[in-house]
Amino acid sequence: MREATDVLWPHSILTPVAEIHNVKGLLTVEGNIVQLSAVSRVTTGREEVPLRHLKLEQEQAQVTLCLWREAAVESVEVGTKIRVTHVKLSSSAYGDQLQSTAYTEIEVIRINEESTVEVLGVTDSPQDGFAELLLSTNEQVVVDKSVWEPFEELLAKDRVFVRLMKNGVKVVKLESVHPPPES
Repeated sequence: MREATDVLWPHSILTPVAEIHNVKGLLTVEGNIVQLSAVSRVTTGREEVPLRHLKLEQEQAQVTLCLWREAAVESVEVGTKIRVTHVKLSSSAYGDQLQSTAYTEIEVIRINEESTVEVLGVTDSPQDGFAELLLSTNEQVVVDKSVWEPFEELLAKDRVFVRLMKNGVKVVKLESVHPPPES
């Protein structure tokens, strides 16, 4: 029975991104999406298939994932924390990458964290439509520019304190708060 299960659903080892070179076989990785390409169509053999690249980061280690076919069209966004199962390590002219397989599944890990922080600075994100905020906690988070826009003028004039809710490094809710009392 175990052999039949392994054929239908092979084992995939949860592996820290920094240690993917130490594991053979299929891997499962988790991390925050820090870069995401548009879906493109490439020809393999006689058919066109969707392909999408993303860069996943976990504790400052990064890896590129090449998502093929069904995995390429999954709905994911920059800053979201995800778990990707059944990927395999491959080397190419582009360096080491993880490739999706027919068994790959992508799960968004919903861990909403709420905190009140000071925004120290803001820059454009490499991802279109997003800005990166530097927080007083020394974290960098990404936020949709339309969500950040009302705060832009405030930051130019004064210190900005916000209550934010984030999933991974992506801000999902942002509201202005008065500065906390000095301690």
